[in-house]
Amino acid sequence: MKRSLWMVLAFGACASAQEINGPLLGPAQKGDLEAVKQLIEKGADVNTRDGGAGYTPMYHAIKRGDLEMVKVLVQHGARVNVDPNTYVPLMRAAQAGSLTIVEYLLAAGADVNGHESSGWTALIAAAGGGHTEMVQLLLDRGSKVNFQRRDFQYGNGPMALLAAAAGGHTKIVELLVEKGARLEVRDKIGNTALILAALNGHSETMDLLLAKGANLRARNNYGWDALMMAAQHGHAQVIRELIQRGSDLNLTNGFGWTTLAVAAHQGQFNTAKSLVEAGANVQDALAAFEDSHETVNPRAIELLKRIAAKQQ
Repeated sequence: MKRSLWMVLAFGACASAQEINGPLLGPAQKGDLEAVKQLIEKGADVNTRDGGAGYTPMYHAIKRGDLEMVKVLVQHGARVNVDPNTYVPLMRAAQAGSLTIVEYLLAAGADVNGHESSGWTALIAAAGGGHTEMVQLLLDRGSKVNFQRRDFQYGNGPMALLAAAAGGHTKIVELLVEKGARLEVRDKIGNTALILAALNGHSETMDLLLAKGANLRARNNYGWDALMMAAQHGHAQVIRELIQRGSDLNLTNGFGWTTLAVAAHQGQFNTAKSLVEAGANVQDALAAFEDSHETVNPRAIELLKRIAAKQQ
């Protein structure tokens, strides 16, 4: 006999609500549908929460992708729109890529634009996860393409276009832009979709954004542009394309460092050489190192000094 079902039978008909509600979370987490049904018949609260993150049996069913358990819970009163300070079922289903559960929750009355305290909606989760079909469904059902939570403490929250661009989900980026997504929206530190695509080395996504009119020279709150972000991580193809499109090779960020200085300091020596070949100023990078309050990578200084000597 399954342990979770044994627990149900062991309580008997006179078990207290507290005794019943606690064990409901376990079977839900394990996917034991029979035990969940037994507990519900004995009066268990389908909306009971654990004492930590506040997760309910619905959360565990969604996490497992268990549509049948989700149906049973909803049919017995499980809330499909939960306090955003804990979790939102629709967002979690979208995050898990469970299209059938998303469809069921929407039919059961889930708010398509419900969001958690983090600012994540189902659309943002689906876009970030690369779930193209789900993104289309949510947009068709009225998801706000430009939804972004803002507050004084955390600033700009996540947004569907930013999530899709960061993940390199080019088809989703195109779909969102076609639906009116704002190209120059920014995250909490000022990164645009283009900067995030370059940061993560997604050249195809970057090309699409530029073709749609994204600002090549956009800079985040720290003065970093797309080229500097790509150079930091040595994304060669992205770097080549950005240089060809006219990115500023000698841009200085808010710390006084040029793109060449950033690349060399991060140990991206092939990138540094490519930047020099394209016209990056070596003396500016060396000057940035001299003025820096940080401990600079000694190999970077050595490399740039050798290059500077050859240029004389």
